[in-house]
Amino acid sequence: MHALNSGGAASGGEGPDGGPDALDLAFADVATFACDAPLPPLLSNLTPAEPVDYVELRIQKFLLDDGGLGEMMAAERFGAACATATDVDACTAKVAAAAPADRQDGWRFDGDHQGPGLGVDRQVIVLTRGDDVTVLSRTDEVRSFLGSIDSFEEARLLLLTGNNPLECTTDPRSGWRKNDDGSFELLIAGRECGTMYGYRRRFRVSADGVITLVSGTSSAARLEQVCGRRPDGLASASPGSEGVGTFFAHASSQSSRHLSELRWSALDETLSRSSAKPLSRSRAKTSSGSRAFLDIMRRASCSTGSKACCPRQREARHEAATSPRLRA
Repeated sequence: MHALNSGGAASGGEGPDGGPDALDLAFADVATFACDAPLPPLLSNLTPAEPVDYVELRIQKFLLDDGGLGEMMAAERFGAACATATDVDACTAKVAAAAPADRQDGWRFDGDHQGPGLGVDRQVIVLTRGDDVTVLSRTDEVRSFLGSIDSFEEARLLLLTGNNPLECTTDPRSGWRKNDDGSFELLIAGRECGTMYGYRRRFRVSADGVITLVSGTSSAARLEQVCGRRPDGLASASPGSEGVGTFFAHASSQSSRHLSELRWSALDETLSRSSAKPLSRSRAKTSSGSRAFLDIMRRASCSTGSKACCPRQREARHEAATSPRLRA
């Protein structure tokens, strides 16, 4: 994965002293960023660490039914494929068959980091050098290929491998600039969660290819909304703040607790419906005993920190205490 450092706030507003917060300051100099459409081709100004005969930015489609490889097409080409190959036919055949190993390889390029991404196209880079044909499908591979980041096109290409495409927009403003230290900064604006929420992010790409998220915000954060459904208590993570293992461990814990709450709610509803009907003496004892059992299970869940406890527990405890079956 690319080196990603996170900085800045999640949404704009006032700081603790009533002044502008860090996010507003991070975007205060947007007028110094330029963006003239149409942007130059991504492969037009590359100076790779080692020369190659051919570079292709390839789009690979995946089949929705089984996830297999579908059609592929060249988004951009530069150079002549297999120009210095000793066996041109074999090299050409390898170029035609070059593809990511599976649908997890390559990168999305729609700018949507929150959508499901099922069946979306992926991009990879195909290179030829002599008889060798290479497929680059990860950020670190592209970084090694480029070497030092010497041009806007190289910074833009490297950022694209993290699904951060630059498109010229005016509201909010997007663009790029080169800093005195040789790094590049890019303002990215787009939409995610199936175009539901807008966002803007500011990235810095250093001369050695380290990508830093300087600041960013989205309308979803301002509205305190998330893409899809999220159990109560499961907070969204800021970019780069947690490892993958920590994130999924947290998500699993919160989801389990949410399912526990749903289970107790379903039991409560079932018992409530049954108690609302006329009951025989034997059925009344059974219903009361069920509520007593439910209360015991609730107390066990409460001891482990579950949110399954609720005001209805008092009612269940009262019935358990007055149950003829338990007194007997």
